[in-house]
Amino acid sequence: MPSYLRLPTFLVLAFAGQRALSLNDWSVPCTQGECSWDIPASSGSSGSLQMWGPSTAISDITPAAGWHITNCDPDAMEQDIQISCQTGAPDCNHLFDGGAEDTIVRLPDNCGKMPFARVAKYSILTQTLASRQTGAQAYALTLDMNFEDAEPSRGPSIFPSRA
Repeated sequence: MPSYLRLPTFLVLAFAGQRALSLNDWSVPCTQGECSWDIPASSGSSGSLQMWGPSTAISDITPAAGWHITNCDPDAMEQDIQISCQTGAPDCNHLFDGGAEDTIVRLPDNCGKMPFARVAKYSILTQTLASRQTGAQAYALTLDMNFEDAEPSRGPSIFPSRA
């Protein structure tokens, strides 16, 4: 089975015939151990992907959490991106609670093929254009869909899922 079909046990896929309730709120960062993503109405389908687990195992690298992303490919399953925290954003540090590696992160709609990814690796960048402009620390993240590779101590184990 392809690795992108393996999901953590704390993921629940819920589909309904009609979208009655939107679960995702792009103004609220995923920093409390739960997160949702709604299938775009333009896809012709409806439903939501909900995730919950330890708050240190789930985070958010969207603007809701204060992050600015560069070098993100909307069609990639695995990729290297750069992120920097917007000035005064209090939720950026959440990514590093318990360590950034193996954290499952919510992605913006225009970043990657899937709504969530695993941080496979991260490093501090010395200086980038974004960090020079804002004075914010910039980071390089390697993202993938290999959820089963996450350190077991980060949270629940991985299981195959079918919808």
